[in-house]
Amino acid sequence: MSLMENDSKSEHLMNACPSCGVIIDVSSCDPYSKVICPECSVAIRVRADFLHFRIEKKIGEGGLSRVFRALDQTLDRLVALKILNPDFSKDDGRAAEFEKEAKITASISHPNVVKVFSAGRDQDHYFMAMELVGGGSLDEMIHLEGKLSEKKVLDLGAELVQGMNAAHMVGLIHRDIKPGNILFSENGISKIVDFGLARSEISKGSESGEMWATPYYVPPEKLYGAKEDFRSDVYSLGATLFHALAGEPPCSSDTPSIEELKLLKQRKVSLEMSAPHVSVSTCELIDRMMAKDPQDRHDSYQDLASHFSRARNKLSQSSVLLINSGALRIDQAERKEKLVTRRVVMAVGILAVLLVTVFFWNEFKDDSPDGNEATNIMVDPQIVKSSKQSTTEKFQGAIKMMEMKAFGSAERVFGEIASSGETRQPTSNWALFNQGLSLLLQGEIKRSGIVYERLKNKSNYSDRNEDKKLCAFYENASELLCLEKPIRLENRIRFGENSFESLALLAIGVHNWELGAFDEAEGYFLGFSKQKIPKKYTWVNGFKELTEPYLSDLGLLRKFPVVDRQSNFQEMHSALQVSEEILSMVETHRIKEHMSGRVEILREVSLKLKEEERKEEELRLSKLRLEELEKMFKMKADVKEYSIDYRFMKGVKVIGLNKFRHPEFIGVKADYVEAWESAESFIKNVIDGINRYGYYGPVKMKDGSVRNLKIVSADRDQFVHMFGSAQGKASVQIGQVTGPSLRVISKSFMNKIKDKKIIEKRLKERVFFSFLIGELAVSATLSAEITNDSFRELWSRILKAERRS
Repeated sequence: MSLMENDSKSEHLMNACPSCGVIIDVSSCDPYSKVICPECSVAIRVRADFLHFRIEKKIGEGGLSRVFRALDQTLDRLVALKILNPDFSKDDGRAAEFEKEAKITASISHPNVVKVFSAGRDQDHYFMAMELVGGGSLDEMIHLEGKLSEKKVLDLGAELVQGMNAAHMVGLIHRDIKPGNILFSENGISKIVDFGLARSEISKGSESGEMWATPYYVPPEKLYGAKEDFRSDVYSLGATLFHALAGEPPCSSDTPSIEELKLLKQRKVSLEMSAPHVSVSTCELIDRMMAKDPQDRHDSYQDLASHFSRARNKLSQSSVLLINSGALRIDQAERKEKLVTRRVVMAVGILAVLLVTVFFWNEFKDDSPDGNEATNIMVDPQIVKSSKQSTTEKFQGAIKMMEMKAFGSAERVFGEIASSGETRQPTSNWALFNQGLSLLLQGEIKRSGIVYERLKNKSNYSDRNEDKKLCAFYENASELLCLEKPIRLENRIRFGENSFESLALLAIGVHNWELGAFDEAEGYFLGFSKQKIPKKYTWVNGFKELTEPYLSDLGLLRKFPVVDRQSNFQEMHSALQVSEEILSMVETHRIKEHMSGRVEILREVSLKLKEEERKEEELRLSKLRLEELEKMFKMKADVKEYSIDYRFMKGVKVIGLNKFRHPEFIGVKADYVEAWESAESFIKNVIDGINRYGYYGPVKMKDGSVRNLKIVSADRDQFVHMFGSAQGKASVQIGQVTGPSLRVISKSFMNKIKDKKIIEKRLKERVFFSFLIGELAVSATLSAEITNDSFRELWSRILKAERRS
């Protein structure tokens, strides 16, 4: 189903004034524009509703679109509603591109990318509903703070790389990375916005060689029309971070000339020259990102992420993250005692070496005349710390990977630890348990069962009393986790509260989740999240956040709308839209699978109901049209007499008294009102012209006579003219003057008008005046002089209505 299929397109869009209730045609108004009510003169906002979104405030505008804060009235949440500008909405190519990129962007689920919830079409405008981000932009931060700290910039860059990589994984590049397109949530998380939409565009056909958008962050290859890839985004991100670190953009000129920019971009970029306070490692990182040749930039986002990691580590002068590890069950007293022992041994060893060295030097110094011969001192290699990563460090690193949701990497490390012959118990069994857990978190329930079978066979690794509790835990947990069926909630009592055993609750929760037993899974997740873990096992606390996506998705699943078989299309379609939006927020693959099937059923039923209701509506409208067609004929006959003597406002009032329900006749009525009002404006402007300039010339009357009149004033009913040598005054009724003569008088004033818009308005009035008095050929000729799209559409509809009726 196309995202753009939901269209309530109408030739005439009507809004009611909230003050007086009068219906206003707002077809030509922009979304959320302010107009003055013609009835009560109150300023009101019109076109504020797009499907189930209610616009509350305009928050941004670009070359392609406008962004509004809006309320999703179905899910009762605020969103950012991006509405494509009218000219682009009418462009089929741009609209198709908008839809395609909306779908791709919506498929990106990453905390550093602004989430797209849905897209659609309403009132001839394409729109996109997105996550509303309220913490400002990087552009605002730079303007406020000037230069940002090196740590803040590196942390920010590392986050953004993850978001850009997520987009790249679905085949999307941004093309317009810049400070204004980097937003922050209220809790400081950076988010990239406008993937593939707010792009800079180079006008290749421009003689002046100009380009759109700020050129500071544009990669050199774009200026030469070369194909862009992810490395173009890497350049733009580097230029953005350069600006944040140096307080000024890398390109000092904001010239729109492509030729000038090409020369500027030839210069080698050096962050160190602009920001000498920044460390060498960070300068090297930014300079490589901004290399002139894309081949010299990072060859993948993984490579770029690693470079960021190295720069951050060098800045903090620490490359190893130490965390508490309860897995090895070495308490602090033992570690302290061993550390003291090692230091004593090392001190004694060094002292012994020195004594031996002094002794030998004294013994053999006479054999070395100069006393300068180098002496090689062999040191026990066991005293020097090995550079090889220890089991403890590996285990701690894998725990950190789990917390960062890098479950595949964690599973491989835990597997290496568990299978190593050097790993002692209970570390080996803890590694097995966590290897199985990391597999469950990847949805690999069968493979996890194999791992827990191994743990079951190794659970009773010791006969010591102090190990019995741990052995029993491994046996109990692995026995349940080997099963290929959901584990009932009553099994929670098999694991002690507020102890390391509570980790089994997390594993069993994920096990049940993957088997589709969501309610039982919730019981285990909630049980785990409430546990108070002993200090010896603080690393288990880090896993509590792993339950959040599951509990969040379960809440979304329970919001999934329930519809019965008696629902109509509108109810079904509304349920489908809500379901699709809920589905877009789901994180876990199991709920996605579960809900996707239900959404597909809703979609099929919705399409079927839509077709049925379309046929019913077609039949209803057909009957209604026959009923109201005669009414339309009568209305036209009733107003015809008012066009004979140019009493057009009376015609407007008569038309207004007629009420129609068929959409065609509602539109026809609105068009006729506009035509009759234009004809009335024609008469009023003739009167105004005479009162201002006067008129002298031949005037043809409806009785066939032609009189040479010097008209000096006029009102709505008559022209006053001078006659005779005594310059007496007389009057003629406007209704007695022929239409062609009134057009001649009107035309005599046209050379006084310089404003093109007013001239075009006067031409429109002459067209409709001629049309309503029956001079169809003249009105057709005059209409050809007007190129305004709005008029052309109105004129086309009126002629079409005339032919039909």
